[in-house]
Amino acid sequence: MEPGMTALRETGRLLAELTGTAAVVVAPRAEAMTVQHLRFIRTRPGEVLAVLVMADGTVQNRFLPATVTEDELQRIHNLLDDVSEGRTLGDLREFFARRIHSERVQADDLRRTAFQMGGAALIGAGPAPVDVVVEGRVKLFEQRDFVSPEGMRQLMGVLEDVDLLVRLLDATSDARKTAVFLGRETSELGGGGELAMIGASYRRFGHSQGAIGIIGPTRMDYPKVVPLVTATASAMSELYDRDRRSAAALTEDDED
Repeated sequence: MEPGMTALRETGRLLAELTGTAAVVVAPRAEAMTVQHLRFIRTRPGEVLAVLVMADGTVQNRFLPATVTEDELQRIHNLLDDVSEGRTLGDLREFFARRIHSERVQADDLRRTAFQMGGAALIGAGPAPVDVVVEGRVKLFEQRDFVSPEGMRQLMGVLEDVDLLVRLLDATSDARKTAVFLGRETSELGGGGELAMIGASYRRFGHSQGAIGIIGPTRMDYPKVVPLVTATASAMSELYDRDRRSAAALTEDDED
């Protein structure tokens, strides 16, 4: 199971403690989250309830028109299990769109119905507002750089500006290494140029899932904190990438 918000908060809290700064964690967007399974429940004639369960425990439901028997539903579930396990929501959405018109699917009524229902169930699933975790605010307020009322006011504004934090950390999504933002690069942070940000993305299958970073004074101990941010992002990538082999093998089988 992928890390949920509790695990992300604990990770942020640990990084804040280790670095003596505020830690920011941008959670994976819905499209990047892994699907655990997709189920359909008959509610009344001509209607089913689609239940989409993500690997972090998130559940999304929606009603769909469908006329199927219980036996057909079981076979549909078996088909969907074969193609959905280990895929992200975005990957699975693309898979259904790509395969629904293939000759093999068009020639198989049950497979066509399964993929049509699967594709319909994913319509409107995500995107959701981006979740951002900020831990260690007190660590920043303890810094002598921000003891003035004006400094504290600016600092509070930065830590509460979710869009700003996401925008800055999103700049690490295409990078393969930890980024350090100083001077003009952090002008949006305010603080009279006294704030710096260090960030890195965490990945799954080589694709960015989210980002983690710290905000602190420009006089941070960079030789100490940069490796800590790098190691934390790497550890998170390992968690998200744990089922790489099984999912990759599954993808190859599906494309045959």
